[in-house]
Amino acid sequence: MKLIFYEWRKLFYLPALWIFIGLCLLLNGVLIISKSDYNRNFFNDVSVVANNLGEHVGDKFKIQLKEIAVTEDRKDLLESVSYMYDIFDNYNTKELKVQVYFHQKL
Repeated sequence: MKLIFYEWRKLFYLPALWIFIGLCLLLNGVLIISKSDYNRNFFNDVSVVANNLGEHVGDKFKIQLKEIAVTEDRKDLLESVSYMYDIFDNYNTKELKVQVYFHQKL
């Protein structure tokens, strides 16, 4: 039990840990305070769209989003999801299964 106490004490006396935590808090504070093109209004609008249309971005989602894209934020969202596609469409695990099978036999 004493060993755990000493290890935790070593960790908390490490200056790099506190510098890292301070820099993380500073960066997050700057991001919260600063104004950007994609601010809270964009986030809130996208949340409303995700609540209404669902979170799965497929063809159905894109079609429905085109129908309701009347605000600038929704047009930006439509532009960003128009290039999305399912990366697992052509994913084939047959070769992987064969390799795992042969490694288990050895």
